[in-house]
Amino acid sequence: MHRNRAETVSENSDALHKAAIEDLSLRGWHGLTAADVSRRAGLTTGAFYSRYLDSNDFALDLWFEELQGILFTSIDKCISALREERPGVAFARAMKAFAHPEPRLIAAIELVLAAQFNTEPLSEISSLTSRFLADRVRATDNVTPEQATVAATVCFEAFGLALLSSRPWTAQSSPRERLIQFGEALLKASPSAPLPEFDAAYLRQPLPSSGDQRLDHLLTVVEEVIGTIGYHRTTVAMVCRAADVSSGFVFSRFATKFDLFAAVIDRAWSERFRETAALTTRLGTDYGPGVAEALVWRELMRPGVTIPRAIYLETNRLMRYDPAMANLMAIEDQRLFTRRGITAPIPSVINVRRSIGLGIAFVARLVEDVRDLPFGCVTEHLAPVLGR
Repeated sequence: MHRNRAETVSENSDALHKAAIEDLSLRGWHGLTAADVSRRAGLTTGAFYSRYLDSNDFALDLWFEELQGILFTSIDKCISALREERPGVAFARAMKAFAHPEPRLIAAIELVLAAQFNTEPLSEISSLTSRFLADRVRATDNVTPEQATVAATVCFEAFGLALLSSRPWTAQSSPRERLIQFGEALLKASPSAPLPEFDAAYLRQPLPSSGDQRLDHLLTVVEEVIGTIGYHRTTVAMVCRAADVSSGFVFSRFATKFDLFAAVIDRAWSERFRETAALTTRLGTDYGPGVAEALVWRELMRPGVTIPRAIYLETNRLMRYDPAMANLMAIEDQRLFTRRGITAPIPSVINVRRSIGLGIAFVARLVEDVRDLPFGCVTEHLAPVLGR
């Protein structure tokens, strides 16, 4: 049967979209090239450039045609599940899309995260996602602060589950029952007393000292640069200029840019996780577990913690695509589990609890004033679900 040009163009566009989704879910934004997408689609690069100006133009088309819908719809399904007849079960069922994300959802979240560091070509994706989330997590004349807080908490858990799903140990953990409890706890949200004033200053302090002042300064600069423009756009030369050190100084201590980043992660993970765990315990003793959880959430969203949040997101994004990063994070996770006496199979409560922290970093990056919500109205009921 003879096919007209319009049909051929449509089929070729579909093939390019399908190939790009696969590439994005397996290799990330920085692994996406016109040549690779065309090859995977069985087309020439000429076919690609006859439709798109460049990879950025293609990414926007892919977003609007394939990715935005599944991401936004999946979030809305999780929020609206709490209004169904069996809300806990419906919530866990809707969350399964994020706990075990399909390639399109992985690709959508990857583009949103990549947009945080590639602001010019992907800024529209970031802006649209920010507006979408803001419409759901802000109180209005028709949405109470408690309803907005429930929606924000759903978003935290959903995005966190998706980001955490790249870790091998999550495959051993079935969070369904825990998510049913999570959804049922959210239904109990009610007005709560204002949270006490508190400042977790350690989250804004430089990385722990090594005893070498120049090295400490270098690693602080590495964290700031990568936290501002992302790992892929950062170069060793750029870091040397910002830290006012020679490349010889850097390469006498670190063989590659990755080794530099790994040193930052090692110090940040070991110290900040330990501090946060100790803080939660201490606040729980002083105020109770529900208030303690809310205070920690609020501190993680503080404007001055932008760089550590960005590093946390970038690390978890990269580990899906970079074997070296995945290996590094497996080591860091094991250290954390060993320190807390956790053995395999990893309990589902760890999956659900770790997801909250990741999701907070994701949503707070896109909607800064989410921090102003009264989180005590949900954490009072969630604390037992989170093992507090």
